[in-house]
Amino acid sequence: YEGGGEDGFFYDQLVREREEWGLERARLLNVIEVQQREIDRIRGEGREKAVEVARTFGDAVGVFEERLIGVETGVAQEIKLLRSRLGERGVEDKMAEIEKKLDWVCNTLAKR
Repeated sequence: YEGGGEDGFFYDQLVREREEWGLERARLLNVIEVQQREIDRIRGEGREKAVEVARTFGDAVGVFEERLIGVETGVAQEIKLLRSRLGERGVEDKMAEIEKKLDWVCNTLAKR
């Protein structure tokens, strides 16, 4: 601004303040950009961590499932064995009952 006086002073001050605002604006935009990159980086790390946790959880569930299947299989085999043994005892008990009846019949016949 050419001229002097009070108007020139205000014009010069306005120009300086605009330049300072331009610098301050550039700094603020830079800070915002840096913060945005940091947020993106953290977001990416969060996704990676979530995937890692999901995989670990999935593996743990798989191991638990395998153990549960093993326990169920063992219990089923134990029940089958117990049923088999109970069935054998049932036959043994019936055989013992038949033997007692045969003994009674034989004793009764022998007395006659």
